[in-house]
Amino acid sequence: MLFCEINNKNIDQYKDFFDESTLENLDRDCCYFVALHSGEGKPPQGVISWEMFPTDNEDIVEGELLSLAATTQKAGKALLAEYETQARETGIEKTYFEFPVAEESDDFTEKVLTDAGFTVRESESVYVTVKVDEIRELLFMSPQFEDSRVKSLGELSIPEFRIGVRNCIYGNHRGLLYDLSSLPFGYYEMNVSCAVESDGDVKGLFLVHRLPSGKFIAKLLYASGKRSQVELLQMLHFAGQKMIDTYSGDTEIMIHIRDNKRRDLVKKLIPNARGNEVKVGVKEE
Repeated sequence: MLFCEINNKNIDQYKDFFDESTLENLDRDCCYFVALHSGEGKPPQGVISWEMFPTDNEDIVEGELLSLAATTQKAGKALLAEYETQARETGIEKTYFEFPVAEESDDFTEKVLTDAGFTVRESESVYVTVKVDEIRELLFMSPQFEDSRVKSLGELSIPEFRIGVRNCIYGNHRGLLYDLSSLPFGYYEMNVSCAVESDGDVKGLFLVHRLPSGKFIAKLLYASGKRSQVELLQMLHFAGQKMIDTYSGDTEIMIHIRDNKRRDLVKKLIPNARGNEVKVGVKEE
């Protein structure tokens, strides 16, 4: 069997394996794409891709499988084995993967995962969503959280933005962005993403990315200083108002809540956020 790194030079022969939201991560430093062939010149038997995620402990890295597609169970097992080899090399200590609850009885994704040591169960997705129409009555949309110090990302210069990024990294707050320091300014939705400025310094960032599907996903929310808790709500208010003013009521915003701390916070601030029922695989590497 032959493993091949997928990149911009050879992606055309693998595009059918990926959706757009996965494929847009191809150039990111923390994302990996691998294909399996039975031999040189043979058609692909499957692909696997994953993303590295930061945690609250700067010494611990987690991985999330973005996709696993194979023509046979044997190919699926081989792809997972290759992932685990690379995961060990890059220091990934825990791996997540979620996939739809299968309707077809011959779906072998779950068996491939359990054979590889994953614990698989049905659960709410770690990606919960809320629609624009549903955020109007939330706590942080109260007028008391309006503040002129909050600015859209488009109002910042690139050096100002980089100061904000530096402050997040120094505080070990990268949100979902392992590659926060290297992502381009234009990766974020400029109108919705925002920052808190104080004394000429960027003290907080709320970074939102727009997916090819048209959905939005919150990538980082961080503020430092004595008023950080209030500033977080002020940035949520700013972004929420921009969403209401700019996008249709059925536009969806996604929030990734992969641990109980984040889940409890999101359920408190956005109690109507819901995730689909999926199957989740988890493995300690």
